[in-house]
Amino acid sequence: MSRIKQLFQTTRFKRGTYSSGLTVLVLAIAIVFNLVVQQLPENLTTIDLTENGLYTLGDQTKEILGNLDEDITIYHVVQSGNELEMITKILNQYAALSGRIKVKQLDPVVNPVQLKEYDASNLSENSLIVESGKRFKTVSYSDIVEVDYSDYYTYGSDPYYSFDGEGEITSAIDYVMTDDLPKMYIVTGHGEQSLPYALTSSLEKNNIETEDLTLIAQDAVPEDCDVLAVMAPSTDYTEEEIGLIRSYLEQGGKLLAVCNYTENDMANLYGLLSEYGLDIGQGIVMELGKNNYTQHPVYLLPELASQQITTPIVNENMLVLTPYALPMTVQEELREGLTVENLLTTTTDSFASADYDLQKTEKGSEDAQGPFTVGAAVTNETENGTAQLVVYSTFYPFLSDYLQITPANADLFVNSVSWMCGQKSTVEIYAKSIGTTSNTVPAATTNFWTIIFVAALPAGILAAGFAVWIRRRRK
Repeated sequence: MSRIKQLFQTTRFKRGTYSSGLTVLVLAIAIVFNLVVQQLPENLTTIDLTENGLYTLGDQTKEILGNLDEDITIYHVVQSGNELEMITKILNQYAALSGRIKVKQLDPVVNPVQLKEYDASNLSENSLIVESGKRFKTVSYSDIVEVDYSDYYTYGSDPYYSFDGEGEITSAIDYVMTDDLPKMYIVTGHGEQSLPYALTSSLEKNNIETEDLTLIAQDAVPEDCDVLAVMAPSTDYTEEEIGLIRSYLEQGGKLLAVCNYTENDMANLYGLLSEYGLDIGQGIVMELGKNNYTQHPVYLLPELASQQITTPIVNENMLVLTPYALPMTVQEELREGLTVENLLTTTTDSFASADYDLQKTEKGSEDAQGPFTVGAAVTNETENGTAQLVVYSTFYPFLSDYLQITPANADLFVNSVSWMCGQKSTVEIYAKSIGTTSNTVPAATTNFWTIIFVAALPAGILAAGFAVWIRRRRK
């Protein structure tokens, strides 16, 4: 018995007891820590290691979520087991950032009746339905995961995949929370330019409805028109049509006017713009300022002023490309109540080339000297309200090819409409590339690290362990 008591009193036993107790304590702490971590929101327990931050929500989304005053339910339309991981992860981020966001799974096979209530029976799997007490909006999977086949058909390269989860979800949340949705009427009938898909989708993402309007068939501009858009007509409007636009502005209306070069006389339209302090001249603007054009002097990189429309672009250090602009100038004397703000301007080194063939890039004796206004915002205070106009002297920035080169051009267009609609900000969240990049490691480097991790490091650990064992044996 005394021998057993001696065993319990040995140094080895005491050390063993201490080690065992310490091990149990560490395990208990680890278990408690894991239980606590499991209760934390996912945005606090996960790190987005994707190259483009696929699951990281931006400041604009956080601001919108922070201002929610009503509960929103996001239904993930998918059968159990078919969930796309990237969609599940970003939905969890939304739910973690706001207690107002509830994420629920809606199985289209189990609950076809509920799906039909949203007129969404044809939605593909991994689509979403965002709903508030006001309205709902569906977001299709094809809008969340975008596939661009242009390079595939042109060069035979792989399609380009992008993830627009944040942009589409945030836009849908903003849509279902907005009390009154703005509407823009686009005037047709005079060879106007059509808006490319990139612009219509950007307007839709900002929850601005659009509708064509044949002005000559109307007695007045519709009462629900928040913005009237004139998109680079090739022929002039009649006096009657201009009269309708003028009356609309006198009642506090909003006009987006985009001009473009045409061989036809545009006296009526340009005369209306002149009433609001802007004169459209003859020729095509060329820029000789060192940092204010690219490739050719007609490809203008104008200077951006600080105004609500342009400030977001300036803050992101983005450029706006405005090719083939007409020379527009602001009148020196403006009537009382009329204010004109320059948005885009050329430098004093610019000139308006009277040579429409654009063969010469030097100022001629008949060419008007700059600077010129390429874009302007006009405000006119009247007894009946505040009229606003945004005028650009070229439509080229808003063509598909130039929108791909400079995405800020699309922001400029949407910001212009949003400013006149009274929106404080626009949803400017770009899709993120899902593409992967490979990292090529030289063979010599591969061999070096193979030796380190496969041979040297294990051998070092074994040697250290053997040394500790020898030292303890000697004690």
